[in-house]
Amino acid sequence: MANKCMRYFSAALLAFAVLAWATGSAGQSTGRTRTFKIGKGGTLIVQIEGVGADILVSTWEKGEIELRIDGLSDEDLKDLETREDGNTVHVELYLDGGWGKSRSARFSFTVPSEINLDLGTSGGDITVANLINEIEGVAALAARVSNPEPLGGGGDKEVRAVDAADREAANELIKPKLREAALKQLEAQLGPGEFIIPESLGGTILESTFDREVTEQADEHTLLMRVAYTAQKVKSEDANSLVFGALQAQTPPDYELIPEGMTFQRGEVTGVPETEDLYQFPMQGTGFAAASLEVGKAVSEIAGKPIDEARDLLQEALRLKKTPQITIFPQWFPTLPWLTFRIQTSVDPQG
Repeated sequence: MANKCMRYFSAALLAFAVLAWATGSAGQSTGRTRTFKIGKGGTLIVQIEGVGADILVSTWEKGEIELRIDGLSDEDLKDLETREDGNTVHVELYLDGGWGKSRSARFSFTVPSEINLDLGTSGGDITVANLINEIEGVAALAARVSNPEPLGGGGDKEVRAVDAADREAANELIKPKLREAALKQLEAQLGPGEFIIPESLGGTILESTFDREVTEQADEHTLLMRVAYTAQKVKSEDANSLVFGALQAQTPPDYELIPEGMTFQRGEVTGVPETEDLYQFPMQGTGFAAASLEVGKAVSEIAGKPIDEARDLLQEALRLKKTPQITIFPQWFPTLPWLTFRIQTSVDPQG
């Protein structure tokens, strides 16, 4: 958050726009008042010729225009034309300003604060008080602004305000948190034996909104960001099957892999060079291979044989890592049974 030096005041500026025109000679002082309906953003068009008329405009909050005319006779006012055209009010007066017919008058308008003005007079001052939205026509060329009641006091105060660096910092802070939350949500949707490749996680920003504008005074600001994330998932079964196939290819002839005791390990994931959405990772598998033993044939050969002879026959017929163990019950019986179905065998594949 940046510290900005801002000036503060306790009152609003009151400005007047004064338009300088020549002042005519005094005339009769008869007052007349008229009102016109007008909405916000409307336009007042005034054109006075042939008389030295001052135009004074002040504002109020009513939805109407009040006009008071001073200094003109009833005879002069017969030439006054007023009309309403939509949200525009026209006030026009054209008098004969020939030799010996010098007049002066004042047109006082009270108008809504939100209004457009197009004022014109052949002689006199135009004064607009309180608020000016727009001045058009000849009057705009002579506009000048004064401040009859200038402010006093005030001072400098250092406050905290939002700057571009704050927004960048908010972006950098929120993205890792969103990524972490997205990864947890995706992992919760995985099936048995599936895993996500974290490096494949990518997002598209759907919405990014700050609650404060740059340079706005604030001690803190908030960033709302919505991101749609996608990632690639892999079935462990598929990866393990590839490793199992490689192990089978390395198994010696007459040997077969033993499913029990096999383990698989997954290495670090990296992107495939010169691709955008392909990834690779090493897999390692360990297991045991056992010789293909013709146990049934060997049992037929040792039936009815003494223990020592049977042991030698088994060692010769089968590729055993260790000397076979033979137990006869009852122990005093001198030979193995003659019936092969009474001989039970057990092979330990892992030795």
